[in-house]
Amino acid sequence: MGIDWEWLLDAEDEDLQDAYEDLVDESIDYEVYPDEDAGDDPYYAHGTLNGEPAAVIRCWSHHSFTDEEIEKLFAGEEIEIGYEDRTGKARRTKGRLERCEYEGRTVTKFVPRFEKRKAAELYHKGSFQGAEAAVKKVWGGHVFTDEELQKLFAGESVTVEYTVKKSGEKRTAAGRLVPCGNDGGIVRFKPDFED
Repeated sequence: MGIDWEWLLDAEDEDLQDAYEDLVDESIDYEVYPDEDAGDDPYYAHGTLNGEPAAVIRCWSHHSFTDEEIEKLFAGEEIEIGYEDRTGKARRTKGRLERCEYEGRTVTKFVPRFEKRKAAELYHKGSFQGAEAAVKKVWGGHVFTDEELQKLFAGESVTVEYTVKKSGEKRTAAGRLVPCGNDGGIVRFKPDFED
């Protein structure tokens, strides 16, 4: 099982690309310079990475690196930080500095290592239409209760409160489980307004 980008970015289907671009924009919200051009820019920390001079932006996704964190990063160590995702939720990740290409030049940046979550944490399994199936435990920011999941797997409709991603507005929707159209036993919550 790979990375669950929908959970990680708190987005689904056609919103995934926008969510990824938003995360990148939040991470790099000012001019990005190649290491040799960063000069005295106060947004950058300067040091040596793998024996070569390097400069890195002092913050990542609303987290400002402490001097101690910067020191560890330039030493090649992995650090753990708290950050704010694109929806404003507080999260944690580990990461280290890496050199990469940006617009044809070498830059040094903080690269997060998002932890993979176990499928058991993300999906609820049960019998649906006579076969073993799994559905995500969260839809639109709503965490399904055991009672709701029981009803959904029985083919019943449930009404949930969800959050509109772009506006943050709270709304309600009734919906039921539908097959995803693959043979993997994955089903999804389909709100009635998608009909």
